[in-house]
Amino acid sequence: MPRSVSMKRRIKKCMMRGSGWAPKQGLFVAPAWTPGREDVLLSLAGDIGDEDSTLFDRQEQRAERFNDYSDKRAGESERELAHVDALASAIPFGQPILVGHHSERRARRDAQKIENGMKRAVMLFERAEYWEERAQASLRHAKYKERPDVRYRRIKKIEAELRKAEKHIARSEKYLTMWRAQTLDLKMALLVSNYDHIYASFTLDKYPRPAEKKPV
Repeated sequence: MPRSVSMKRRIKKCMMRGSGWAPKQGLFVAPAWTPGREDVLLSLAGDIGDEDSTLFDRQEQRAERFNDYSDKRAGESERELAHVDALASAIPFGQPILVGHHSERRARRDAQKIENGMKRAVMLFERAEYWEERAQASLRHAKYKERPDVRYRRIKKIEAELRKAEKHIARSEKYLTMWRAQTLDLKMALLVSNYDHIYASFTLDKYPRPAEKKPV
């Protein structure tokens, strides 16, 4: 199988499990752990290790990336403003566009460049502010997650989810025992199916489709 085809299938498998691709980090990111996502990772990597960094460490790294984005946009905005100033400084203050003069075309072109440059400088400045706010929000989020009361509520929620999962497993094991019973007959299967269902798929070589009847 070509490497590109194999990689596309892996990406598709991860995306189907709710993971998103993070191009800057070069990895897939999922909002939370689930058994299905773990199964996909095990099938791809063969082994899963614990995350060494803390939530605060990861948020600090994220804030650094956002600050870097902000600095780049701010620098681009300053360069755009400098370019606009250079164009405007060549035009005498208050000098109107002389309609019909040989300089009209160039004057209109410079005026459009100045207007476009100002718009771009403002847009870049707003982006710089946006990334700066994202950086601060990342750190605030990390500090919030480290609060004892937040951790306590998270633990209680996980314990509730664990109890729910254990209850579901116990229920499934009970009905699975009924489905596997040697004494299972049609009457018992119909009774159990009112409370539990089993879905299975079989290959055509084991259970081929019945031959179509030819019209008489």
